[in-house]
Amino acid sequence: MKDFTVAITNPERAADWQAILGRTTVAVMSPIATRANLPGHPDALIYMLDLDVLTAEEIDRLVEHLAKRFNIPVVDIGINLYKTGVPILADDCIIIVANPQRWF
Repeated sequence: MKDFTVAITNPERAADWQAILGRTTVAVMSPIATRANLPGHPDALIYMLDLDVLTAEEIDRLVEHLAKRFNIPVVDIGINLYKTGVPILADDCIIIVANPQRWF
């Protein structure tokens, strides 16, 4: 497991992650939240999902979920997934830093 993870605390989103990945703790690229303008969440603090740690099956389930949730064709999600990334709202999770002596 990577040193940076988030535990999803929002019950609805936790249920989504549980259905997609079988867990509610996921790896993120950085422990520092950044700002992004998301649909319905302008200027939101986010963490970016670390796609490199997901299996092919997990990526497939994630793509299917995102396509269904946002009513976007699966092929479009698949093409843009690595370009755009997957933001996770900071308000919906708690950051966990393993081995903080390496980073702080």
